[in-house]
Amino acid sequence: MLTDVRIKAILPAEKPKKYFDERGLCLLVRPNGARWWRFEYQFNGNRKTISLGVYPDVSLKKAREAHEAARALLSDGVDPSAKRKSEKHCAADSFEAVALELITILRRASLAGETPPAAASEVLERTVQVHRKRKARQREPISADTIDTMERRLQLHVYPYIGKCDVKLLASQAVLPVLRRIEDRGNFDLAHRVRSIISRVLRYGQATGRGCTDVAACLTDLLVPYESEHMAAILDPVKIGELLRSIDGYRGEPVTRLALKLKPYLFPRPIEFRTMEWSQLNLDGDTPDWRVPWRRMKMRDPHVVPLSRQAVSILREIQLHTGDGRYVFRQLRKPQKPMSENAMTSALRAMGYAGDVMTDHGFRSMASTQLNELGWNDKWVEVQLAHAERNKSKKAYNHALYLPQRRAMMQGWADFLDELRAFRGSETVKSAESRAAAIAHEAFCQPDPYERFKQRQQTGK
Repeated sequence: MLTDVRIKAILPAEKPKKYFDERGLCLLVRPNGARWWRFEYQFNGNRKTISLGVYPDVSLKKAREAHEAARALLSDGVDPSAKRKSEKHCAADSFEAVALELITILRRASLAGETPPAAASEVLERTVQVHRKRKARQREPISADTIDTMERRLQLHVYPYIGKCDVKLLASQAVLPVLRRIEDRGNFDLAHRVRSIISRVLRYGQATGRGCTDVAACLTDLLVPYESEHMAAILDPVKIGELLRSIDGYRGEPVTRLALKLKPYLFPRPIEFRTMEWSQLNLDGDTPDWRVPWRRMKMRDPHVVPLSRQAVSILREIQLHTGDGRYVFRQLRKPQKPMSENAMTSALRAMGYAGDVMTDHGFRSMASTQLNELGWNDKWVEVQLAHAERNKSKKAYNHALYLPQRRAMMQGWADFLDELRAFRGSETVKSAESRAAAIAHEAFCQPDPYERFKQRQQTGK
């Protein structure tokens, strides 16, 4: 039998040599001095060997304990080598392992880029052609923020309960309690979203040969029905003026205050706004604008936001705080990262606006409602909101030629907001609305350039 003293005294030979302890346990000493514990045994008439670790990381005592555990499996008719391979295979095919593999692939596909894909350029080129061939719809990678949200929801709501389960053995009866726990907290929308993520992971496992099925697909009708609600927004002009004055009086962090002050003038989506970069801004000249790269946009198309005089003035002030970095609205403690997704919402709550009164996303609804009521061309409003356009030719044309009209609209909107901020009575607000409506009507009466473009296409001139 081996002892610690004897093991330490063993010198390497020219060839690997085995030193036996008892009942198949041995120490394999290699010429380079490495010492490996081995257990040699027979199973169903076949000679087999498994490794039990490296000495001295695995001591003689621990090697004997592992040896006894392996012998206990043999006495139960279980092959220790096959059991180890099975456990390793199951670990690779666990729900958590498959999900992490999927997330890794999604992150790799979502690398940052500033230019649209070739597919988008081809659409722009084919716009002016009379005869066009249909092309299969192409989907772009999902954003890094969406991937982060997906991973966070898996970590919080899924992994603790079914993370270690083999995907091919996973049943809907095991997934449903995971979703019920979320519903029990009243988060019905989240339950549907988590079910969708689980379904996506299982579909990936199926596609990669894990032998599983999408058992989450049949659970949709078993969850509490949920209809998404519109984000709360202030739509009354008098109350909009009150909101603007509250923002002016906000005494929080300066960059957050300036972000709140700028948001009503631009009304982009929250993710686009908080990740704004100085390199995307053109503040000089007569036509300042913010060019949002396609990867930051929900519809995966580049977007141009004309900047009013008021917006440029606020951005110049922000430049004094963050102009030396990448992001316009950066974090105070981590300047290399953009503003937190909760910063604007927290500021609104601190100002006394509850979630059912005003939200960060509500600035979009506020602008959309007011611009349409004032009489601005709904086509210009939709393009400024970066809503999807089904007509590909019109979609490309709007991006190129509605810019002058939108520039006038954004300046008119900024002037209207300033009047709402200054006026406190309903009568003076009505006069501001009348002036803004007159400007909108004058712009609306101008010929639609897209209609002229279509006529030129039809006549060939």
